[in-house]
Amino acid sequence: DHRDLHSFPTRRSSDLDLNVLPSLAPVAVVPLRIGSGIRIKLLDLMALGIPVVSTGVGAEGIGAVDGRDIVIADTPDAIADAVADLLRSPERCRDISRNARHLVEQRYSWNSIGDRFHDLYRTLLAGGMN
Repeated sequence: DHRDLHSFPTRRSSDLDLNVLPSLAPVAVVPLRIGSGIRIKLLDLMALGIPVVSTGVGAEGIGAVDGRDIVIADTPDAIADAVADLLRSPERCRDISRNARHLVEQRYSWNSIGDRFHDLYRTLLAGGMN
């Protein structure tokens, strides 16, 4: 029964060493209900190849697609069901992990960000943004 998932140990995100997380957590949950800005820890989890179940608020603004890069669930029961489904499907976990990592590499890596800034500066220097 998915309700047994509450017995798993939890930690505050500020206490986590993200380098050991892949060996500890087959699935991560980001159950944010309010917030703003980019969720760096969520992107860290995705970059580490850990499939993420998040609320819509938690995934807001990062460009992740539900069911491809992340699993969106907005109620406690839906979150528990999503985690249980992922734990039962290693293939789906691998697919979401791979897609999420690719998203982070394409949109949030230093190289990607640097390329966008370079393009912006080139446009500005050419007088293109009036």
